[in-house]
Amino acid sequence: MEIYSDNICLTGAEVMQVIPTGTFKSLINRGRISNLAGKACYGKPALYPVDSFPQIYKSLLYEAYPELSDEENRRELIEEQNAILRNILPDPNAHEFFMTYEKLPGIHLTAKEQTKYKNSAMILNAIRTVYDLSYGGHAKAGKAHKFREIDFWKRQSSIMPAVSERYVHSLPWNHRGLQRVYKEYYGNDYRSLISGKIGNQNRTKKQRERIEQIVLSIYASKDKPFKSDVTKIYNEFILGIRDIYNYETGEVFDRNDFYRNDEPDTISDGMVWKILEDPLNRKIVDRMRNDFHYNQNKHNASVNRKSPYCSLSKISVDDRDLVRKCVVTDKNGKKKTTAWVHAYYIFDVASGCIIGSAYSLSKDTNLVMDCFRDMWNNLRAWGLRTPAEAEVENHLIKGTEIEEKLYQTFMHVTFCAPMNSREKRAEHGIKRKKYYGEYAEVRLGMAKGRHHAKHEAFLSSREKVFDELNDTYKEQLEPWDFDRVVAEDRAQIALMNNARHTAKDKKTGEYRYDGMTRRQVLEMKQYAELSPLNWRLLCKEWGKCTETSLKKGQAFTVDYREWWLSDAGLIERFKPNNTNAKAYYIPGEDGAINEIFIYQGERYIDSPRDLGRFQEAKIERTEEDEHIMHEQLGYLSSAKKLHKEAKAEKYIGKIGSIKTETVNAVIIQADATKIVDTTFTDVIHYTPTEDFNGFQSEDWVAKALNSI
Repeated sequence: MEIYSDNICLTGAEVMQVIPTGTFKSLINRGRISNLAGKACYGKPALYPVDSFPQIYKSLLYEAYPELSDEENRRELIEEQNAILRNILPDPNAHEFFMTYEKLPGIHLTAKEQTKYKNSAMILNAIRTVYDLSYGGHAKAGKAHKFREIDFWKRQSSIMPAVSERYVHSLPWNHRGLQRVYKEYYGNDYRSLISGKIGNQNRTKKQRERIEQIVLSIYASKDKPFKSDVTKIYNEFILGIRDIYNYETGEVFDRNDFYRNDEPDTISDGMVWKILEDPLNRKIVDRMRNDFHYNQNKHNASVNRKSPYCSLSKISVDDRDLVRKCVVTDKNGKKKTTAWVHAYYIFDVASGCIIGSAYSLSKDTNLVMDCFRDMWNNLRAWGLRTPAEAEVENHLIKGTEIEEKLYQTFMHVTFCAPMNSREKRAEHGIKRKKYYGEYAEVRLGMAKGRHHAKHEAFLSSREKVFDELNDTYKEQLEPWDFDRVVAEDRAQIALMNNARHTAKDKKTGEYRYDGMTRRQVLEMKQYAELSPLNWRLLCKEWGKCTETSLKKGQAFTVDYREWWLSDAGLIERFKPNNTNAKAYYIPGEDGAINEIFIYQGERYIDSPRDLGRFQEAKIERTEEDEHIMHEQLGYLSSAKKLHKEAKAEKYIGKIGSIKTETVNAVIIQADATKIVDTTFTDVIHYTPTEDFNGFQSEDWVAKALNSI
């Protein structure tokens, strides 16, 4: 029993064991049955399909061979004798290719499509194996010229239905289509198996892109139309009621370009909604319709950062308005109004401490300078070093003299983008100061939230005053004097700086600094390679400046006090006939000046001392007066000594002078008469009080002539 062309066949010998030989030959001669295998020969018996026998003989054959009616056995026999099914093997390369193939950017083949194309590749691989075996058999027998490809592909086509029952594929059944697909695939080009329909752009899709362009442009107009308005405007355009033109070029769009089958193609609200709510399109129109702040919070991507571990690695600067207003009176002290108190803070990012603060009724560069001066005073008082990086905003700093000072002082300076609260760490610190922690402003009654806050917990209501202005609201907090408002905020800063640092490790949940306070983290976790404070440079860049001059070679007057040179010899650093200079200093928290630095131009002169005044009445002198007196007398003594040594070094004594022509005339006369007349009327006589270069007090003219 064999399967031939999907038919169950028996050989002649098997048939004649059941049916008489004469009857069998009679059926052949009458054409009732036929040999499907062609001419029989040795090793190739004739094959007769069982189902072609008359019913009476078919029944006899099925009784004699029960396996003919066993469907499972029949299927196994078909698969065993199917050349393609016998040679199908898994193809890992095809599996990898179709699993990673993208129909469109980001869109992969479905699982069913992957299976279909992978099976098609395995079937074609099997056909290649069968082809090589068939052609190789003919060539081995010396009959390669008798190998007919058309017969080969017809045979493979005839067994494709059986293959399709086992494997889902995309191959054609007819022999010409199967041969064509095989030739395209022959170079292991898996891409040839994928339908050309995938990734194609048809006319409808191109037209939709033009509609999309018009819809986006309408929606992005300055009057900010609603989606329903966009639908109405577009449909009026397509129906000829309205014209649409390019505002910049003046080009009027042709509505015929948007027709479908030469007919107006209107759109619905749903189509407009799908176009505008596409993620990329939403970003496009929002950038056109809204400002930077809206897009920054809504669409712009952000980076993932981690806060520095060491203190003073980075500081962040920002301004804010205190919630509590202050009372302001006019010059006469009668009319009272309220005004916002502008504050400027400097945060250490790692510890969260506020290391510098300043307050004013005007938000200007003076406020920024006062804040940095306060920071330098605090860092010096706490024994800390110079921060490595400063994160600042553009407002009040970019393009001003403060920008140059920042680059002179810090190793790194980072300017944050305007309106970008996510980037600036000081923004986070101000929010923490106001809302979070035991000593937050809202807990201490210093703040009430905002009337426009998104979160309900931060939302506060404003009570309106119905007056003739119709724009007056009651203050959330009672206004105080300016000094009292500042004192309240500074006290809250002190509480917050000495509170426990709340940063935790995200993996373990443990406190990052083992329960240390923010102030302790600031002082004990400094970055090891920070530079010490250069107080002279800081005063030069960030301090205040007062013009002064050196008086009597000993002192400068600054802040109504006399500041004495630390060394009398420093007067040599001044320019000739110019003792004018500038004194740089950073006042302390109480406004007192404790140290100044003197510069003449860009040249450093000295850091003079305030020696103070001592009591002239001996009976009233104290030990401090005695110390001051000895300091001043010591300076005077060193100044006298300096003058005496300079005179001895540079002064050569009194000298006389005579015109050269007079000397020449005397020489000529002496040569003529051999007599030296030492009486000259044009000679200027000097009577020195002491010897000079070994000469005694005598007639210097004669001496000069005799030495020639």
